[in-house]
Amino acid sequence: MKNSHKKLTVLPISLLLLLLVGTLCTAQDTTKTKRPKIGLVLSGGGAKGLAHIGAIKVLEEAGIVPDYIAGTSMGSIVGGLYALGYTADEISVINQKINWSNYLTNNMPLYKIGMDEKHDYGRFIGEFPIKGSKVRLPSGMVESQALWNLFLELTWPAASITNFDSLPIPFRCCASDIIHGKIKTFSSGSLPLAMRASMAIPAFFTPVIENDTTIYVDGGIGNNFPVDEVIKMGADIVIGVYVGLPEEIDPNKAKSVYSILMQTAMFSGIKDAKEYMGMCDILIIPDLKKYSTASFEQGKNIEKVGYEAALAYKDELKKLADSLNSIAPPRQIKRLNRDTTFFVNRIVVEGSKNIDSDLVIGKSEILPKSKVDFFDVNEAVNNIFGTMYFNKVTYRVQKTEKGHTLVFTPQEKERTLLKAALQTNNVFGPSLILNYTRHNVGTIGSRFTTGLEISRLPRFKANFHQYIGQTQRRALQLGIFYTANEVPFYLSTQKITGFKEHSFGGRLELQYTLFQNMQAAIGGAFEGTTLIPTESLIELDSLYDFGYLNFGGIKVWSTLKKNTVDRNFFPRKGSLISLSYSFSPKPLLKISNSGNSTEVNSLLNPKQYHKITADYERYLSVGKNLTFMLGANAGITTGTSAIYDSYFIGGSQYGSRNRDVTFYGFGYRQEIFPNYAIVKAEARVRLYSEIYLMGRLNYMQAAEDELDILFDIDNPYFDTMGYGIGLGINTLFGPITVFGTSNTLNNDLWWYINAGFTF
Repeated sequence: MKNSHKKLTVLPISLLLLLLVGTLCTAQDTTKTKRPKIGLVLSGGGAKGLAHIGAIKVLEEAGIVPDYIAGTSMGSIVGGLYALGYTADEISVINQKINWSNYLTNNMPLYKIGMDEKHDYGRFIGEFPIKGSKVRLPSGMVESQALWNLFLELTWPAASITNFDSLPIPFRCCASDIIHGKIKTFSSGSLPLAMRASMAIPAFFTPVIENDTTIYVDGGIGNNFPVDEVIKMGADIVIGVYVGLPEEIDPNKAKSVYSILMQTAMFSGIKDAKEYMGMCDILIIPDLKKYSTASFEQGKNIEKVGYEAALAYKDELKKLADSLNSIAPPRQIKRLNRDTTFFVNRIVVEGSKNIDSDLVIGKSEILPKSKVDFFDVNEAVNNIFGTMYFNKVTYRVQKTEKGHTLVFTPQEKERTLLKAALQTNNVFGPSLILNYTRHNVGTIGSRFTTGLEISRLPRFKANFHQYIGQTQRRALQLGIFYTANEVPFYLSTQKITGFKEHSFGGRLELQYTLFQNMQAAIGGAFEGTTLIPTESLIELDSLYDFGYLNFGGIKVWSTLKKNTVDRNFFPRKGSLISLSYSFSPKPLLKISNSGNSTEVNSLLNPKQYHKITADYERYLSVGKNLTFMLGANAGITTGTSAIYDSYFIGGSQYGSRNRDVTFYGFGYRQEIFPNYAIVKAEARVRLYSEIYLMGRLNYMQAAEDELDILFDIDNPYFDTMGYGIGLGINTLFGPITVFGTSNTLNNDLWWYINAGFTF
């Protein structure tokens, strides 16, 4: 029933079918008439492909049940779900619940990232793999583990199905094999892999690599409207929904790099689609000129356009359904069990060359010979991806005689990565932040990272991290660090640099991951600091007329940390908890070229001391646009003589360094105390997209003696309320914030300005 017309009414088809039925029944009653097969074809088109959902709704209302489905790109997503047994209404609910902006980026919620990696995650503008001595550009902008997770979740009922003809509706989808220069039609294998490969738009999504020998990109390059595939499957009647790019576009709308790349990449597929349109018995083309391939936020409206376009064919579709049903009843679609569980007899890791399989299996926390559901495997994927050793983590389930084999297929990152970011603020000035990461340095499962901040006051850190043990919950970490800073002195709002500060040290830490978002650690370190007085300070007080002051010594500590916030900057939900205890024996102290060394030594009076530090923040969103933060933090030091390891109080969190305590209302490091307690609250209103209006209150009590903090709360040595209001913007280049603050002690006005990711 093929013809070369773009549109053909169904009435002639229906009459022909009825005549055929009558003739056959009259001629030979014993002959059973074969019901013609319907093929449904859904084109690619980015966000425009959401119109397929509306079109399928009309098909359902008309009683059309397709026997075969083929799709490309977004058509493969909608078509694949429909082939799985999802109804049009169910797919519509999925579309409307999804925040597409979360799935079309590389950002995973921070609470799905391992504790060791949380600080650095999402903190760089670019991440560049290094191969040999060459720095390479990424193969695409977006890999999106979140999108992989979505596909894995939605296709879970078919996790063990490898033949797409075994789906409730037989299914095909197309991708472009750029290694062998041909169209790949997926009829078997991993369904989520096939769907993701079909929509891998070049230069936007990373390509899908299979077995290290084949690279797939968007099927729209070669076959954006796979009518030929449903015909090969056996379709007698073809219903097509086309939402792809037009053959000709308005030159005024083809001036952006994105639009030119899209039109160029899809040119061949567009030409073939024109030919395939003529092979459709019913062709539905929604009018989507006002929408782009990226209009995912308009998904509900796009669905409606698809519904209205198909509605014009509803009568013809109903007549077709009635004609076919008079021959034989439609096929019954058997829905798959979405609460499927599998007995996992064995766990296998494929594609991991440089990362030990034990790390992958250990981090999964799934034991062989156990029953698993989707939530178990999803948590396992998050745990494995959270190590940040992999670009993506997927899996498949293989049926065996003794149960099922769970096969994890992680794609390793390059062993060596270079990351970069920029920052500037009104305390430290501009800086360039670089990070070098290399996996498997000497041993499998290890990671070596270095961070360098090139600025007026540079910083450097290097860490070697090694997972140990069968479950990979334990890790050993060695590290060194160096920080240049200043210790300011304030005369009202006038700041002078009192000391040039140089801090350095080495650390050894044993970590134990209790849960994905909780970690305990014990460790030891040698830490030292050199203070060099400035001429301005010496002129202010001759007591500081010496060359330098060195102090340092050994420190041992234990920590407990929990982090469940959804992102490092402008978090919307979750909590931060940090508890630490440290003990420092009597530190070493050396003063150079000082006529006042005895007086300075007496002032410092070094001796052993203990420190307890606690920090808590809780984020809660009310609706989509309002977020509250409530928190408290405190630090207690035994002995007022430990001034060289005191807390520096004042400034914002976007300009803090070691031993700094954020307090809105003071200048950076304006106050120095060995003991403090702060309660704080913030309200953040989303004005538009990622633009926020913020207000903060914080109240502090501080004392020289820890007993004043612990037992003399009503009459502290020092207390004040600070407050501030500001604007914040979350950008691809990092947070931009401007805050105006003051306090009830002296009403001085302080500004905090920051742009870019922090070190």
